[in-house]
Amino acid sequence: MIKKSCKRSKKTVFCTTKKYCEEQNYRKSFKKVLSDYKEGHLEAASQTLEILLCRKVDARTSRKIQQMLLLLLLGEFYGLNTLNKLLTNYGVRGNDYQQLWQQLPCKLLVSLMNDWLWTIFSVDFQKRLTQSGSTHSRQKLTMIIDGSIFRQWLKHEEFGKYFGKYYSGQYKKAVYGFNVLLFGMVIGEIFYPLHFQLRHKEEKDSEIAKRMLSKVHKKLRELAAVKQVALPQLYLSVDSGFRSKDLLAYCEGCGLIYIGVPKINHIVEVEGDKQKIKALKEEYLKKELIWKNTNPDSDEPFTWRIRVNYKCTDREVTLLFFRLNGSRKVSVIFCTNLDIKAKTMRRHWFERTKIELLFRMLKNDFKIQQITIRNRLGFMKKLAFALVKSVYAQIFTQMVKKKDALFQRLGFEGIRQKLIFHQIGKEWLDELVWEHTFCKRKSS
Repeated sequence: MIKKSCKRSKKTVFCTTKKYCEEQNYRKSFKKVLSDYKEGHLEAASQTLEILLCRKVDARTSRKIQQMLLLLLLGEFYGLNTLNKLLTNYGVRGNDYQQLWQQLPCKLLVSLMNDWLWTIFSVDFQKRLTQSGSTHSRQKLTMIIDGSIFRQWLKHEEFGKYFGKYYSGQYKKAVYGFNVLLFGMVIGEIFYPLHFQLRHKEEKDSEIAKRMLSKVHKKLRELAAVKQVALPQLYLSVDSGFRSKDLLAYCEGCGLIYIGVPKINHIVEVEGDKQKIKALKEEYLKKELIWKNTNPDSDEPFTWRIRVNYKCTDREVTLLFFRLNGSRKVSVIFCTNLDIKAKTMRRHWFERTKIELLFRMLKNDFKIQQITIRNRLGFMKKLAFALVKSVYAQIFTQMVKKKDALFQRLGFEGIRQKLIFHQIGKEWLDELVWEHTFCKRKSS
């Protein structure tokens, strides 16, 4: 019995020591990344804000807004995503920050956030402009447009214009809220949101998408003109809701490669023979079976690329049939570039997952649907700032993943939980609250 208890105690001590060492390694790794992040990105964010604000408001107001936004930005890393949570956590009395946020005009804040997002993006994009075409291909410069429903409860908002009842895939039912369309670009592993718009009930997604694309593409050409280089080859990846002749024509006119999703009941013409895409999908299954019989040991998924005349778009396109990893469903996408390779086509199409992950981050990690607002303008302010925070969260997540292989499977929420549990880097938030703001501690 004594020997057994000794073995157990040794095992317990070993496990405790191992756990302690792992925690210390976590702390050291995260502390190093946080330090690099603070010096490389948070200080740059402060300088960017200062420059942007001085053009819009007076010096005193600029300093207060800058302090408030930086506090909210860093607070998100510790789950303190509202001013009320932040100030209550530090025992701060007074509502100066809340009043400042409420008094900020929506137009001013949204304009400031758009400028902030464009500034962050421009730094990264301009680095790519002077690189070779093969580097551009590896970096996957893909523009993405997608929409999502944000559930909100509003009493003081006109129903049926922007605020209405929409079907939400997240809740599997119709909910009250806003239909948000977002345009952005993927560079490497970061999705940069560049423009958002609330969809009017009577407008079509494709019409809004064309306006957004036109605005952003014009600004991209201006960035290229500054560097005196041509724009690299850009791709636009969208789902079936954004398929339209006007959008395809605009992409062709600008030299953009359009990748979208057809409907399986649409008619295509193959070597003079008209048939539905559904029939081609059946043909894909036959070809796949033959390929598997001739290549029984191959792990490579079978893809079928075919050039057709797509009647819905009045142009010749490339259709690609494939399966997702381990999926029973056969997926099909089309592209306006007739010479594009199947691998390139799939790679740019799958970049759409990054905008879906960003929507999930806004809703699940930033809790944007749970923060109380009064009207549409309040929602736009909240969404605009959340998009800025999402870029900094993505950058930090990638820095952590590159630091150690142990962190490869961690997302932003998993990283944030470790920061909160181990209280790593919290002193920077403390310093920001007490030394660089106009907060006052509650008297005991």
